[in-house]
Amino acid sequence: MTAQAWRGMVSLATCGLILSATPSHADESMPRLKILSFNTWNDGTKVDGGFEKLAKAITVSGADVACLQESSAATSRRLAERLGWHAVEGGRGSVQIVSRYPIAEVITGETPGSERLLGARLQTGAPEDAGLMVFNLHLDFRSYGPYAARKPGATAESVLEENARSERVTQMRGALETMRHFLENADKRPVILTGDFNVPSHLDWTAATAASHGGVGPVAWPESLLVEKAGLVDAFRARHPDPVLTPGDSWSSIHKEGEPQDRIDFIHHKGSPLRIVDCKLFATAVETTVGAWSDGAEAVRGNTWPSDHSAVLATLEWTNKPGAGSR
Repeated sequence: MTAQAWRGMVSLATCGLILSATPSHADESMPRLKILSFNTWNDGTKVDGGFEKLAKAITVSGADVACLQESSAATSRRLAERLGWHAVEGGRGSVQIVSRYPIAEVITGETPGSERLLGARLQTGAPEDAGLMVFNLHLDFRSYGPYAARKPGATAESVLEENARSERVTQMRGALETMRHFLENADKRPVILTGDFNVPSHLDWTAATAASHGGVGPVAWPESLLVEKAGLVDAFRARHPDPVLTPGDSWSSIHKEGEPQDRIDFIHHKGSPLRIVDCKLFATAVETTVGAWSDGAEAVRGNTWPSDHSAVLATLEWTNKPGAGSR
């Protein structure tokens, strides 16, 4: 795809994403909440004026909570100060959370791989004052499965063998174990899980989409299956159930020709007090694109969008009806 064509797509997508931060109806008992999952590409340092572009992107998105990957605690604190928000303290990896809502509790894990996870209980003023659990996760980037699918003779089995060489499954198990108590109580206090998982979803790699993935599919990616088994709903795929019509490829905003395109950035939720209203990709202007990963990244230093991923933006609504179920 040419840079000009991609700019047009991003412009259209962005226009469609800038939704009202308040409900379109007058029922104030059902407020809305916007969550942004945003890989900041090494704290925004890969583009000129990256910090300002990060802050502006969060503002333009209309998000109430921004879950950041490839971000440092120092940048998280600076962003929170700039936005007048709160920063979650305690992350040991590259995940951070900034929130317009006060932070009541910070959750980190001790199980193997859970250092990749950061969680917080936010005081949102939600129905019943139960609050909201938000977790952010960044999994291992090594042994990336979609590259294996491009090899001659690739099969679902060979792709999963390559994927198993990474630490992603161990990390996902550790994260979900840390979250287990909160997931079991999600109908009282809903749970959000965001992140750059560096792996596609089994909901996307189907027989119908095999042509887009080197002719390989379906593929039962274990990471997304673990999330599904834990009862979490993939917000994007819940709103856009057909991966042929709406691929939702978040990788990559800048790497195009020669680079496999996949949905590896996610927002999941569990808990009947919340229902999904919308979920879309989000980016500000992407003026320049390049080829495969590690190819010509210096050419994008002037881009308005400070990341090599598209972000994911979900709008959720408090139902104020405990036990009503979510969709």
